[in-house]
Amino acid sequence: MLHRGRWLTVACRFSWVFVMVLELVAITHLFRFHYPEELLQQAGYHEPSLRFDPRVSPAVFVLCFWLVMVFINLLPVKLLADLELGFGLIKMLYLSLICIFNVALHAMRPDNKEAFWTWNAPYSGASQSFTLHNGSVVTGDAGRLLGMWDAITHGLFGLVGFETIAIAAAENADRPRQETVKLATRKISLRIILLYALCTFTAGLNVPYTYPLLQSKETLSISYGQSSIFVIAPVLGRLTGWPLFFNHFMIFTATTAGTMAIYNASRTLHALALIEEVWPASATRFRQWLATTSRHYGVPKHAVLVCGAFGSLGFVAVDYNSNEVRVEYSMQTKYLN
Repeated sequence: MLHRGRWLTVACRFSWVFVMVLELVAITHLFRFHYPEELLQQAGYHEPSLRFDPRVSPAVFVLCFWLVMVFINLLPVKLLADLELGFGLIKMLYLSLICIFNVALHAMRPDNKEAFWTWNAPYSGASQSFTLHNGSVVTGDAGRLLGMWDAITHGLFGLVGFETIAIAAAENADRPRQETVKLATRKISLRIILLYALCTFTAGLNVPYTYPLLQSKETLSISYGQSSIFVIAPVLGRLTGWPLFFNHFMIFTATTAGTMAIYNASRTLHALALIEEVWPASATRFRQWLATTSRHYGVPKHAVLVCGAFGSLGFVAVDYNSNEVRVEYSMQTKYLN
């Protein structure tokens, strides 16, 4: 039998299928972009309304993007790698654009605010309090500690991706000669650590952490586009067109993230299917079926289909209050206890 610790590792890797589900739900939310009109008025925005809400059922978006994610993972490995390389380059250029954009926006400062105004009183570089789910506010040293801890734990979820290199290592050609794993590690470290940090810092120059959309309790887990700091920044800068551009690009990034989630989960499941000791004798045929790869390209198509099938959970997004499930669960837990 497989060691218990290895089972935990496998479970963590296979949890990528739920990342795919979250991305599908997030895509439907991004197609329901509606910036509050009262906040537009407060910012002095040039247009009375800012929204993007096609009159289409969220189930249509879930189905279309679900099929796209699964289809890309059924492509030959080399073609999939070329696509991911292109997606990565586009996203790196996008992150660089965000940095330049926010620095330029901060230099413009349409309200003639002082430099680094979001770091000065009444704001600061760190949250001075922490708001609990029930609305209670924790102040003092405890509030600052909880605020920092909450920011760190949420930020860690944006740094996932390093394990993709290890998962994809077996499909890299000429690893000893070309050192592809070493090069990939350097590049993903540059992208995740440097660019993500710079994007957050530069956008924070234009948006205070006390902005209402950033403190909304209605978007605890899966936010809408208007809750993104990159969308709020051009609104406060009174720039037209840019908020919708950033919102639409997040649809692209969510799609690529869901595609990579299926890849990671399917390769983990395929590797597990190659270990006979893990499976009971009654599941031998199913294990052999999962271990099968396509004849010419070596794609574990059955593992991809099994992992992709979890995308059906994305249809929970048909309920417009799907982002409030976590809140309701917390309230039920409190009453049960």
